[in-house]
Amino acid sequence: MEIVDIVDEHDEVVGRMPRSECHERNLLHRAVHLFLFNDAGELYVHRRAESLRLWPGRWTSSASGHVDAGETYETAAARELKEELGVDGQVRRELKFLYEGEEERLFVTLYSVLHDGPITPDPGEVAEGKFVDIYDVMAWVDERPDDFTPTFREAFERYLRC
Repeated sequence: MEIVDIVDEHDEVVGRMPRSECHERNLLHRAVHLFLFNDAGELYVHRRAESLRLWPGRWTSSASGHVDAGETYETAAARELKEELGVDGQVRRELKFLYEGEEERLFVTLYSVLHDGPITPDPGEVAEGKFVDIYDVMAWVDERPDDFTPTFREAFERYLRC
């Protein structure tokens, strides 16, 4: 059972509970997203596995996930990178934002990482993945926004502005 920290509007921990209960009660908690770039500046995006509860089959960030109870954002980012893509890399914090969707409420911290080595996606999380030119991702999101998860769209838009 995955336990997450429940946080207030200032991202201060106010409690802990199972992630499923946190989602049922729509409580504010924490997550990370990672944008993995290759040396050509292309962004790795992946299509979520059909078996996942939220947004199955939609395209999203290179890797993402919840911050476990007691874990830092940076530690969670490195863990998710390794778990979802089989990549060890130096993550760099880019930005943080509050996401308030119908399905969950999160403080999201976005990290970037440069990696040109092998990627070994977790088939339980990733249906497929590919590197895409950043301008092509921009056009894709503009033309077919529903292909992507809402948190990816928000993270991507904010990343482009900073």
